Amino acid sequence: MAEQLTKTAEVPKSIGGAGQGVKIGVVLAFVLVISVGIVLLALKAVRDNEASVLENQQKRFQLLTQGRTEVIGSWLDTLSHQGDRLIKSDLFRLYAAEMDTYAGDLSNLFGRLHSDQSVEGQEGATLAEQLPMMENMLREFSTYAGFLNARILSRKGEAYIATDGYLPPMNQEQAGLAMEAIEQGGPQYSTLRKTAQGLVMDVFVPVYPPDALGGTDETVGQQAVGVLMMTRQISGKITELLSNSPLAAKGEKTRLMQKSGAGYREIAPWTADGFLDVGFPVEVDEDGHIPFGLRPSVEDADTKVYSLGVRIPGPAWWLVQEIDYGQAMKPVIDYNRTVYILAGLGVLTALLIAGLAWWILTGVQSQRIAEQFRALATQIEEQKLFIDSINANIDEFIVLKDAHGKFTYVNDAFALAAGR
Repeated sequence: MAEQLTKTAEVPKSIGGAGQGVKIGVVLAFVLVISVGIVLLALKAVRDNEASVLENQQKRFQLLTQGRTEVIGSWLDTLSHQGDRLIKSDLFRLYAAEMDTYAGDLSNLFGRLHSDQSVEGQEGATLAEQLPMMENMLREFSTYAGFLNARILSRKGEAYIATDGYLPPMNQEQAGLAMEAIEQGGPQYSTLRKTAQGLVMDVFVPVYPPDALGGTDETVGQQAVGVLMMTRQISGKITELLSNSPLAAKGEKTRLMQKSGAGYREIAPWTADGFLDVGFPVEVDEDGHIPFGLRPSVEDADTKVYSLGVRIPGPAWWLVQEIDYGQAMKPVIDYNRTVYILAGLGVLTALLIAGLAWWILTGVQSQRIAEQFRALATQIEEQKLFIDSINANIDEFIVLKDAHGKFTYVNDAFALAAGR
């Protein structure tokens, strides 16, 4: 019976911490999975947004540079065609053709124009006589069209007419461009240079004989007999072309570079020298353009910008559109801040949900444990009453003593026998 009573009084094994530990692990795993998912989604949103912002910026730059390149190209084309009223004149083309066949020294003809020096030969004398009229035509054209000066060059690159009355020697670039205009049959443009009048540029246009055009603009297969060289001051025009559009975003700049030896220089008419050296190596792609990317600013190598450059057909110019790095990344930074705040709120929400779940589970578990202990207490109380009823109805003495021999419990039979 004692064995039976002992088994009945055992604490239920279900009242323990094993099940509770499992539930804590489940809740923590839930929070971890949700948090990791939120962080990964936030990072992906940030990357996608940055890529989208930069892609839109690149497309914007492409549209801006394309529009300005077309404007500059149209202006250069108009500049080169200003000489048409002169070089398409039958009288002028006939004279250029005769000069092309002249075997004598062209410098003697020009010297005859400005001195009393005689020219040998009937052909030379005839050309010399016509030279003043041709020079006046060239001077009138140059003044009317707004050029600083102009020259007529032979196919060999020798000048025989000049608006300023003298023939200063041409540099290597000018001579080379004159030859290219003849060989390629189209206008050529020099790099800009600084003069007392500001930034100037030379335009070289081929001159064809009278029968070359045949009433049309086709000159394919025809050989030019000379070159019209026109020098134009373009400081104001460059400043106008580079001025910011009303649609330009904050931090955007349009710049113009030109090749200068092995490096590049920014064309800056508003500065004292007219140019600013580009302080970093410029890399162009196979088409001659500068791809969109993060690099130093053309103006200041210590300033980071996103830029894109387009090679302008004709002169060795590059139109560069750039925006300050901070301004370009401002939408990205604002978006990132919002995403990170939302991600933090998402993780916090997951923690609150997990805490609520844990609180509910803990309450249910505590209630279950309390019920089990109440059942155990009831069971113990019933066993105690049962044992007390047995002890009260047996004749044998039942006593309990402590280690000092003091009685701590006696049954009714012992108390009756002791008279107490």
